[in-house]
Order: sequence, then C-alpha cells, then structure tokens
Amino acid sequence: MILFVYFAFKLSLKTLLYIIPFIVLTVLYVVPVFPNKNNLRSLAGIKIFIIAVVWAGITVLVPMVHVDGNLNFDFLIETIQRFLFIIVMMLPFEIRDLQYDSYDLETVPQQIGVTRTKVFGSILLVVFLLLTATKNVLSSTEILSTIAVSTISLLFLWGTKKEQSRYYCSFWVESVPIMWLITIILLEYSFG
Repeated sequence: MILFVYFAFKLSLKTLLYIIPFIVLTVLYVVPVFPNKNNLRSLAGIKIFIIAVVWAGITVLVPMVHVDGNLNFDFLIETIQRFLFIIVMMLPFEIRDLQYDSYDLETVPQQIGVTRTKVFGSILLVVFLLLTATKNVLSSTEILSTIAVSTISLLFLWGTKKEQSRYYCSFWVESVPIMWLITIILLEYSFG
C-alpha cells in the first residue's frame, strides 16, 4: 500500500483519473458491499469478465493514457486482444476450482462443462490471433510472438484437468505472460 501511494504521486492527474474505475472494480470484487454481504466476485457468471476488464484497462488503457499515446484503432484491437487473452488464461483456474467453487457462482465450466470450456477458450484464442492481422502497424515480432503465446496458451488450456498438480496453474499457466515476454525479447534479438 505504501508503494502504491508513493507511485500514485508520481503519476499525472489524468492517469490517476483513468485508474480510479479499475480500483473501484477491484475493491467491489473483493469487499462485500451488496445485500447479503456479496461482492462482485460472487455475482453469477461474471467473475472472469470483471478480471479481464480490469487487467485490460490497467495494462493497455492506463499506460497509453500515461504516455499520451494515440487511442486509435490499433489501441482498440490491443485492448480487445488483452481482454480475450485474460479470459483464456482464467479458464484453467476456473476448471481447477470446479471442486471448490459454489454452484451459485455459475462459472464458465459449471455452466457449459469442462470440454466446452476448452472449446470456448480455443475459439477466443483464434479470435485473439486473427485480430493481430487487423492492426495497422504490425511487425514480424508481434506476429510470431502472438502465434507462440496462442499455441502455448492452447496447450495449457487443453492440458487442464479438475485434479492436477498444484503447480500447473499456480506456476505454469501464470508464467505464460513471462514466456510471452521472453519470446518477444528473443525475436527482437533475432530480427532486431
């Protein structure tokens, strides 16, 4: 919290104003503020979508606003891609947590089953990948890294089971963004 406050003073007022809605969503996600002591996490069927909105906003919108970047078509595509990617990355956790989650949560695997959840995630990854081709500014590094992260994510999604090693999601699936970064660095080094 101390670091958050310290770095908040380093940001412009404009950037802070764009951060506020995501902070509010995050607080409402955790803190019970609704009747019957519910929070946003407990509202049926929307948990992963709230997480995806917050992550897409904080990792795409806020940095772009902070550097006074151009909120153009490529920015919109990048935001949609990040939203889809986060949803796909959440699905293995949703499958893993099937045995623990209350049926009132109506998570994606609870509503459509494990196999259909994997198919749903696969479709989202195809859309994520295809959206790359619609960008106006595109590099070979971006194309190849997007193909690589889509493939890795697809393998982890289809490898997910209800009962799995405790490190499968908590280490391997969570490390996919780091694998993506390493892929970009290696590609930049190779083609740069």
